[in-house]
Parts: sequence; structure tokens; C-alpha cells
Amino acid sequence: VIMSTAPLSATAFASHSAHRIGNSGGLSLSAGSTSGADNSRNTDDVRINSFKSEYKSVMASLRSISRSLSMSSIAKQGHEDFTQIVKEMRSLSKAMESNEVTDADRSNAQSSLSAKRNDLDSLIDKIAYRGEQLFDGNFSGLIQLGKSRDDMLSFNFSDYRSTAFPGPASLDDIDISSQSGATAGTAILDDALDELQGLGIEIGALEYRLHSEADLLTRTSARSKSQLEELSDEMGEMNKTEERAQRTAFLKQAASKLMLIYGNPSALLPMLLE
Repeated sequence: VIMSTAPLSATAFASHSAHRIGNSGGLSLSAGSTSGADNSRNTDDVRINSFKSEYKSVMASLRSISRSLSMSSIAKQGHEDFTQIVKEMRSLSKAMESNEVTDADRSNAQSSLSAKRNDLDSLIDKIAYRGEQLFDGNFSGLIQLGKSRDDMLSFNFSDYRSTAFPGPASLDDIDISSQSGATAGTAILDDALDELQGLGIEIGALEYRLHSEADLLTRTSARSKSQLEELSDEMGEMNKTEERAQRTAFLKQAASKLMLIYGNPSALLPMLLE
């Protein structure tokens, strides 16, 4: 299993607009220079676009981890089920090591062991995620943990069918119809159970890693959301301040021009303030 991590963050979207105040009385007025505000908006837009890009990466990682947790849950249950079958096979084999067992008992035990071996293979065929068998030796995957292609966790499962079970010998080779065969069979099944214990640890470690990464992503996303809300509020206040400043500048210009034209613009000022 290859593991790596990456910086994580989230984003939201906000927009900024500046309003200009017009006139209908033939006066040529402007709200003043907005170059400083434009520069500020451009900086904020860059920050927001960066947040948006990173947020998409966070969400992609969370989706990948969520799917992988579903897969690992199926693998965990499947592992427990076929481990139980192997334990039952081992109990049969161990019982046949006794000197007091009759040939008829050995024959019946071998038939039972063969049936359990078939149950194992049938179960392996049924343990699947999204139509793909997990334990036939062909299943592998990559889990995205961060925004970079390097931030991946790779995994694969071996073939656990009786004919290809990992270990010194195949489970298909076990024959407990004799005392010596039972002794050899028990040893093979002990190795198989050791292998399955290792698989259980691997699945557990995978689940732990996925849960840890999901928790980290969730906390990072929440923290980034809070920061973005603060940025949006700050930008909103900036908009209001700019609009007030532009309106004040316009009124001053209007008052000055009206003074020149009419001498006393007091009667017209209420219209400007509407």
C-alpha cells in the first residue's frame, strides 16, 4: 500500500459590482476614479478562483474516499465470512489427525471439506463492488487523497479462491482421507489462516487511513468555508463603502454644479438624495 497526503482547502464564490449614479438634467457627473477598487477586485477574484479550484479537489478526494470506504466495508465483511469457512475446514482436518478415526469418518470428513471448499469459491465469486470481484486476484485501485496525482493510495487484493489461495500450497491440494493427509492439510490451513489474518490487518489499516483522511478533509473544508464566508462579508462591506463614497462624490459634484447654475439648489437636492 502506497500512501501520501496533500494540502487541502475549500472555496466559495462571490461577485463584486460597482454602481455609477446617473443624472437626467444635462449635468455631466462621474463617481470618481475606480482604479484602486478594480485592483482590489482583481486580487479578490484571483483568491476566489484559487479557492474554487482547491475546493473541487477537496470534493473529488471526499468522493473517492467515500467510494473506497464502501468497497473496504464489503471487503471486510467478505474477509470475515470466508475466514470462517477456512476455520471450519481446519477443524475438520485437525479432527482427522486422530488414530481413532475410522476410514468411513475420514471419507465423510473429506466430502465435507470439499463441500466447504466449494462454499469458499462460491463466496469469493459473490464478494464484489460495482460489479467487480474483490478477491479473484484482478481487483486493484487508486484512491485520491489530495489534489495532486501524486497524492494517491494504491491497493490490490490477492486471489483467495481455493485453487490459487496465497501460501505454500493450494487449498485444492488438501486430502484428509488419511491421517498423514490430515496432518499435512492442517499445516496448509494454518498457513492460510495466517495469510487471512494479514489480509484482515491490511483491510483494517486501509479503513483507518480512509477515515482519517475523510476527517481531515471535512475539518479543512469547514475551516475554509468559514474563511470564505469572512472574505465574502469583507468584500460586501467594501462594496457598500465604495458605493457610499461614489454617491457622496456624485452629490458633491451635483451640488457644486447646481450652485453655479441656480445659485440655491436646496429645492433640488431632495431629488438627488432619493
